[in-house]
Amino acid sequence: MMKRGKALGVAAVAALTFLLALTPAAAQELAKTDGVQALGRAKVVLPQGGQWVLLDAKNLDSPYGGSQTGTIPAEYKVWALLNPARELRAVLIMRASAPWGYTAGTMQWVPNCKADPKWYVVDQSGHTGLDCLIVRGRVGFGTQSPAPVGDIAAKLAAAGVALPGQVLALQHSVGNDKGSFIEARLLTSVKFRGAAGEAVPAGPLNTIHASTARWADLLAQAARGSMGSISGEYKLPDMNFSE
Repeated sequence: MMKRGKALGVAAVAALTFLLALTPAAAQELAKTDGVQALGRAKVVLPQGGQWVLLDAKNLDSPYGGSQTGTIPAEYKVWALLNPARELRAVLIMRASAPWGYTAGTMQWVPNCKADPKWYVVDQSGHTGLDCLIVRGRVGFGTQSPAPVGDIAAKLAAAGVALPGQVLALQHSVGNDKGSFIEARLLTSVKFRGAAGEAVPAGPLNTIHASTARWADLLAQAARGSMGSISGEYKLPDMNFSE
């Protein structure tokens, strides 16, 4: 009897230790945030549509090579958008260069804007600059997804957030010949309503709704405006969801 009681005591202590370790982390990960968020050289204005929480924030520099080698200082942040029922509406993964004054010459970005007949792709990259928008449509979302998505899903699940089985995936990257860049990756609920407006080319619309492509166009416009402005303001388009 004593041995069994001792074993149960150890298990209880182990469980309590786990909860004590998990609770502060979960509370930190789900710290509420809104308004203007600093990210490198950018000022990200998060849209309305629910409660935004900050999941991760760190320095994540970008190496470059060629005739000159070095590292672009950059900041990385991940936010999640939750509805009042603590269901996931969106995950926003962003990285932006910090002000750093590249002086080694002209930065030339390697083209990586791959076309696919099932995707909505807009490539406005030039000889040296980068400007690539890709909307992939529905993809799986969960703890078994590749990093960093799987890690993000695990954090949300540990905090009791209801996760969708599928999300809509889109991304935009823009960079100039001075080495400044902004990357945005959005994973949003399939209930996302996108944006009304001009029609997009009809090619990919058998897999991607026109309103989603239109919203992505507005996101890309906001990123280009941020790159060209002194303030760096990056105001994401409004986000609406059907319930």
